[in-house]
Amino acid sequence: MFLHFNSFPKVLKKAFKSWWARDPAKESSVISYSAIFSLPGLLVVVVTLAGYFFGAEIVNHQLHSSIAKSMGEDTAVQIEQMILLASRSRDSIWATILGVVTILVGATGVFVQMQKSLNIIWEVKATTKKSGIWTLLKTRLFSFGLILSIGFLLLISLVISSLLTAAGDWIRMHTDSTLNWLF
Repeated sequence: MFLHFNSFPKVLKKAFKSWWARDPAKESSVISYSAIFSLPGLLVVVVTLAGYFFGAEIVNHQLHSSIAKSMGEDTAVQIEQMILLASRSRDSIWATILGVVTILVGATGVFVQMQKSLNIIWEVKATTKKSGIWTLLKTRLFSFGLILSIGFLLLISLVISSLLTAAGDWIRMHTDSTLNWLF
């Protein structure tokens, strides 16, 4: 079946109407709302874990420069201060446990909500199985696994980015000295 060029606007119009009928703005706002409240805690956990492996100062500097490039210097300073304050507050063991549980529930909730929204947008009917604690735990553990996977990919990205920056600086340093010697 060939799609003629003159039928392309009709197909585009039909696709837009179908997409708009599923109310994508509502679904994206639900995911954004969940993400906004879980992001600070998740950021603290990721920075703490990355700081453990690579050093807190390196991770904070890399995060600050990345945020400053994309969102501006003021936002980067505010996020850096938030992370520092959150990582320094160690009032009690109960506060720490409650904080970790809150972070896990909030962060996994983003992925649960994303799955629900994608099911609505793609018109996928979720199978109704037994509801209960075990189903909730499985869903949250799967979401937590996604978070750990994304965190791992972010750590790998941080390492590769740092290595490329170091290699670029080394090449620039040696190229400049070689070029100065030649000319």
